[in-house]
Amino acid sequence: MFKAFRLIRRVGVRDLFRGVRQLPAYARLIPRLLMDRRTPISAKMLLVAAAVYVVSPLDFVPDFLPVLGEMDDLAILLFAGSRFLSMIPPHVRHEHEVACGLAEPARVTVTN
Repeated sequence: MFKAFRLIRRVGVRDLFRGVRQLPAYARLIPRLLMDRRTPISAKMLLVAAAVYVVSPLDFVPDFLPVLGEMDDLAILLFAGSRFLSMIPPHVRHEHEVACGLAEPARVTVTN
């Protein structure tokens, strides 16, 4: 429990709330990236494997243990989501982040 407070103090309450507010945008981003043909198959498989683990009755920490049972599922999802996003080519990810409102469009400057 105290580790959570240390994490919040380190990350900052403002950044934590910003991350929570962006969850719906990430919920739109993930399916868009999964449907994009430019997303590597290995990234897609990683996300699918994490989803299968979460719904599977076999866990590292059984779900009947209060809090701990859900925490391992959450940790797996966060790790897989982070790794999934890092495996996608930056230009593809940026294109979809702009469409979901998570990033600003790239500015193009023209020089003569």
